[in-house]
Amino acid sequence: MPGVTVTGSETYVTWLRNPDTAAGFFIARQSNSSSLADTTFRISVPTSEGTLSLPRTFDAIALNGRESKVLVTDYTYGTNSHVLYSTASVLFAGTIGSRDVLFLYGDSDESSEVALTLSGNGVRGETTGVSFGSADIGEYSTITLLSGITGLLPLWESDTQLVYYADPITAATFWAPAIPTNPAADFANYWQFGTNTTALVGGPYLVRNASIEGSTLALRGDLNRSVTLTVVAPDEVTSVSWNGATVNTASLTGGVLVGYLNMGTSLSSVNAPTLTGWRYNNSLPEVLASFSDADWLIANHTTTNIMPGMLYGSGQVLFGVYICLDFEWGPFLTNSIQGCDYGYCENIVLWRGHFTGTGSETSVNLTINGGTAFAASVWINDQFISSTWDVNAEQTTLVYTFPEGSVRVGEDNVVTVIQDGMGNDESPNGIISESLTITFLSSLPEKSPRGIPGFLLNGGNFTEWRVQGKLGGYTDYPDKVRGVLNEGGLYGEREGWHLPGYDTSEWTERDLSEGLPSGAPGVGFFVTTFNLSVPAETDTLMSFQFDTTNQTYRATLFVNGWNYGKRVANIGPQTKFPVPQGILNYQGLNTVAVAIWALEDTPVSPTLALVVDNVMEGGVGPIAINNPAWSPRGTAL
Repeated sequence: MPGVTVTGSETYVTWLRNPDTAAGFFIARQSNSSSLADTTFRISVPTSEGTLSLPRTFDAIALNGRESKVLVTDYTYGTNSHVLYSTASVLFAGTIGSRDVLFLYGDSDESSEVALTLSGNGVRGETTGVSFGSADIGEYSTITLLSGITGLLPLWESDTQLVYYADPITAATFWAPAIPTNPAADFANYWQFGTNTTALVGGPYLVRNASIEGSTLALRGDLNRSVTLTVVAPDEVTSVSWNGATVNTASLTGGVLVGYLNMGTSLSSVNAPTLTGWRYNNSLPEVLASFSDADWLIANHTTTNIMPGMLYGSGQVLFGVYICLDFEWGPFLTNSIQGCDYGYCENIVLWRGHFTGTGSETSVNLTINGGTAFAASVWINDQFISSTWDVNAEQTTLVYTFPEGSVRVGEDNVVTVIQDGMGNDESPNGIISESLTITFLSSLPEKSPRGIPGFLLNGGNFTEWRVQGKLGGYTDYPDKVRGVLNEGGLYGEREGWHLPGYDTSEWTERDLSEGLPSGAPGVGFFVTTFNLSVPAETDTLMSFQFDTTNQTYRATLFVNGWNYGKRVANIGPQTKFPVPQGILNYQGLNTVAVAIWALEDTPVSPTLALVVDNVMEGGVGPIAINNPAWSPRGTAL
């Protein structure tokens, strides 16, 4: 970069410049973005006072591991204040009341340096580790901040200007909420559109909003502990309230108000109920002899726009889960590309391959693709063969040998495959030129279509394949409130067993920890309800916690009908799933449903607990609940 020099090859700097104000922003990070090492650098930068080598009063600027730093030059803020340069980070720069306010921060174990204009008849914050004027440039005063500084430190306080410095932990407790001048106006809380008024509020875990009522700054927010409240407010503010209660404050030098916020709520004030009273029902009737798939879609497509296409088989395309672009133009197409060959583009999909038994059929070769860390289970009629999964692969190819006596001679036999979908790969769909043409094939990486790219019945031939995903497919699914990704193709999902209000009174009483009956492979739905009575004026954070034991099952968690987590117990570390207020009814009845998919002929014993992660005083107040209840869906295909 012309005019910019960085010492040391370990540091990489990007220079951004505002052409209107000439302000410079130098973003420094390690050249090796994966490096966790601690390093230092010096930098020469152009400024309105000529090229300066920074820092000027200590040896070097530190970079710790993967952090980045933004150094500013020729930065104007407020009404008439200027920063020539700063190696400290800028948290806030603007006007509060009649004063320009600058809030800088830097690590307590590092040194920082800033050169800026100081206005008014003020007081310097000269204390241990802070020195003024050792390298002044023209009208700019230089302040050096040595390592060891913690807490909030006033550097300059006058009737026209305030300058503060803090360590990052302290700085992270400060907020600058927009204060609407006319709360009823459109965009009242949008900065520069509805207001240009703000305050600095330090201490609370969260400041949700602020308003000025007469001479009182009314704050609303959350506390996670008792804290000191520090407020830099417009001139007319002489008192502060917090969540409607008056705060006793004292005025410090510079007009800063300081008080104390006492948190009376604790974790023990909210009790999470134990999840008991589970009821169970089988959610894989597709492997029973009595099940009919006559209303399922026939998987009879013989062509596909998905590359690389079927690997082997007897002509049918068994891609159920894939999304492509849909273009109406381009040299490659006469018809538009259709994604999701059969309309089942997310979550679990079931396939059923039919053949008339002759006694010669011995096994089936299946290539199954569900994305990285997917799983699939295979049955012949009502007998389980095996499951497949791979933590590193998105596709497996195996021979599934039929158990002795499992093929019914002279009758219809069915190979049932339940396949998980782990989402689609992200990669370019095509190269679109200025003439609105698309380049395909050689210019594109091959895709990874979800489904069964290859099938072969050893000793026979399939007569038909049928496929079923979520009820209604990609466009006609019934639950438009919870959206397109909420449900999959499990029988219980298609019936709506996961929805509040579904009648489970005739189901079997069975605890979730007992797993599926007889320790058999398959899929079962477990449903229970519980009541919550969370104290008002709290922001309570809750999660559902599965056991952390490595077991061969997958679980889908539904909370009041919403899909809120997938537990892959033999692969993934994801065991805890936060669920917010609004999905959870904090003042009433809740329904939780868990679909357990046991992958092997081995008992599994999943457990699930509702836990309180944190309780903060404050909260958002009442939240409207929109958890549509179950209603008849007709025939679940």
